[in-house]
Amino acid sequence: KIYPTVVNGTFEIDLQFKGDEPPQLQRGQTLQPRLTLGDPSRARLIPNGAFYNDTGGSWVFVVSPDGDKAVKRAVRLGRRNSDFVEVLDGLDPGEKVITSPYTGFADKDRLDLET
Repeated sequence: KIYPTVVNGTFEIDLQFKGDEPPQLQRGQTLQPRLTLGDPSRARLIPNGAFYNDTGGSWVFVVSPDGDKAVKRAVRLGRRNSDFVEVLDGLDPGEKVITSPYTGFADKDRLDLET
C-alpha cells in the first residue's frame, strides 16, 4: 500500500512479500527504491470529465469538424486519472469530444450545437 501523503519529499508504503520477508530488511528502515507504476508509452488522451459517470466510458459525443453537431460514438477507454482518460479505440487523433455531463442526452444519437 502506498500512502498518498508526501512530507519533505518522502512517503510511506507497506510491503507485502510472497514467501518469507527478506532478512536484510528491518521495520521502519529507509529505502530508496525505484518504482515502476506503469511502462511509459505514447497514449491518446482526452480530458477526464463528468461524461465518464454518465457513460461508464463506453461512448462519447464526438464534435464534427465544422462544430455544428456532435455524434454519439462507441469508444474503448483505458487507464484514467483525475485529469485524463486514455483512449484505446474509437477516436482519431485531433477529434474533439464533449466531456461535460451527458445527463438528459443518453438517449440521443446526435446533438445539434450552437456556435
